[in-house]
Amino acid sequence: RSVPDVVVGAGRRLYCLAWNGGRKQWFTRAATYYDAAFSVADGRVLTKTSGGQIACLRPDQHVPLWEVETSPQPSPYSGVAANGELVADADAHTRRLVVRKLATGAEVWSAKLPGQPDTPIGWPTIIRDNLLVGDGDTGFYCFALADGKQRWQGAVPNVTGQAASDGKSVFIGDGANSLHCLALNDGKPRWRYQVSDPFPSPPVLLDITGDGIADAIAAADNGFVYGLDGRDGSRLWELRAAEMRSRTRHRIVPVGQGTDGYLVNLSGEVYRLDLKTGKVRWKFALGEIVMGEPCVGDVNGDGEPDLIVGTMSRRLYCVSGKGDRILWSYEVGAQIRYSAPTLLDGRVLIGTGPPENGLYYLSASAPKTSQGFWTGPWRAVMQLAR
Repeated sequence: RSVPDVVVGAGRRLYCLAWNGGRKQWFTRAATYYDAAFSVADGRVLTKTSGGQIACLRPDQHVPLWEVETSPQPSPYSGVAANGELVADADAHTRRLVVRKLATGAEVWSAKLPGQPDTPIGWPTIIRDNLLVGDGDTGFYCFALADGKQRWQGAVPNVTGQAASDGKSVFIGDGANSLHCLALNDGKPRWRYQVSDPFPSPPVLLDITGDGIADAIAAADNGFVYGLDGRDGSRLWELRAAEMRSRTRHRIVPVGQGTDGYLVNLSGEVYRLDLKTGKVRWKFALGEIVMGEPCVGDVNGDGEPDLIVGTMSRRLYCVSGKGDRILWSYEVGAQIRYSAPTLLDGRVLIGTGPPENGLYYLSASAPKTSQGFWTGPWRAVMQLAR
């Protein structure tokens, strides 16, 4: 094996560990920096840089399957959306919404959205056969994914983020201070919940009340998390998860198929929440600034989904799903701001900011003892060594 084992002493015992966590598999650089979460579809990862370069790659290969050059994007910029067949991108410079084939990158259709060149534009979201996107100005749109026919337009201002949907309703935050719920079939408003700051990311949808309607759990830039009734938008619970207001892309990430979720605040405090009640199950302090969202997966095989997140201190952390320790960390060559780690097949992909503009592919598994390795009392091991 190319990865060396680690021998460490603790509590009058020696341990031999298989060290596989946070190991670099490959690394490459782009012409411009990574500052948006990636999209995953059909075993492929779609990346987009600040310079507008879109790439489709298989994680075990650093050479893209295809690349497309669009326009340089204003910061912060929107990433792409993808399903098993198509990829959608919105270009802030040209105001073009473009849908491409996932297999080849060939253009299928395009539409032009309102707004001034180089002003923020929405992040596309694919919901079944619908493509949802905001123009960053006055409108929020639904297009037929297959051919680009506009199905409806809603008057929701300054939408630049992603939407969430349960197949009946659409939940979207505007750029001011509100989370909106619209009907998916015609875009008619159902309710609006207003606070003091924007909701930067789509909510988690979960039936909290047991009435068969998806409720919304959303984090706002005012430092609060809200559980909202999907029927009328009334508040079911709220939790203060940060002491300061900020402008981030923080997002609640569900934990497996259960009712828990992870959230990391600006100060680097990791929360595991019961999303039905808003209660904190545990909190773990990284002590470094976090601007983006984490990813979740069981990397050490203990049955608890672990959390991986990047920081502005140029480090990627993997925190145990039990909230008791850091399983591994990896130092990169530049800050990780809005780029988010992507976990796929036991490996994690992360992009970095300037001046490195790097794309890392790392092993995600944690150090562990296993068959073929050993642990034993200090004296017994030393006698064997002699």
